[in-house]
Amino acid sequence: MSFKNYDSPLYYRAAREAARIERAGDYRQAAAVWTKASRFSRNEANQQWSENRADFCLMQIAREKLKAAFADDLRALIPHRKAAGSKGEKGVRHRLRVYIPQARRS
Repeated sequence: MSFKNYDSPLYYRAAREAARIERAGDYRQAAAVWTKASRFSRNEANQQWSENRADFCLMQIAREKLKAAFADDLRALIPHRKAAGSKGEKGVRHRLRVYIPQARRS
């Protein structure tokens, strides 16, 4: 039996914990635990894997910040819509929460 991928029990415990935290969405804590798992690892492949996961978690934090900023900018650009049936224009169509007036008929 080959023990090519055999590693420290501390690594496996930390890696399981990091994966659980990452699935929960706490990427900052997951990155810290993946880094700890990398330090515990005796296997170069597992060290590389856990370092890559830590980098992924840090990049995911940046992606979520960018996504939130983009969503805020997009909300600022979209005009507020009027509720259907309220006083004002009749036959207002709504799509993607954007006010789109109907074409005028001649």
